[in-house]
Amino acid sequence: MSRSFLVFGAGAWGTALSIQLIKSKNKVFLSSFDKKNLGQIKKDQENRKYLPGFKLPKELLVEPLSEKLIEDASSIIICVKSPYFKGALSLLKKRAGDKNLVWATKGFDPDSGSLLSSVVAEEITTNAKTA
Repeated sequence: MSRSFLVFGAGAWGTALSIQLIKSKNKVFLSSFDKKNLGQIKKDQENRKYLPGFKLPKELLVEPLSEKLIEDASSIIICVKSPYFKGALSLLKKRAGDKNLVWATKGFDPDSGSLLSSVVAEEITTNAKTA
């Protein structure tokens, strides 16, 4: 069964996960805080800044974050550096609903030193399934 994913974080890791999700026949949206880099990725079909040399599948939908993008995804994957994790979570949590919310971010919350799972437990008040 094909699913739809919003990968938030267009660094090397988020881009690589997006490529693999496309190869597994999923619909994938790639977005990030960095609209300038998103524009370059969309134009060149390559993430020259963080993952040069890898042409992106034409099926990968590279878009700035919007409510529609969040609504169209059945699962959200957060792939940002840990200092930006709470900010990304704040942007996405209002629309998380009962979606799958996954993070592929390593490290700790820089403000509290907490595990990111603790940050999610404090911030997510919806029925989202988290991992």
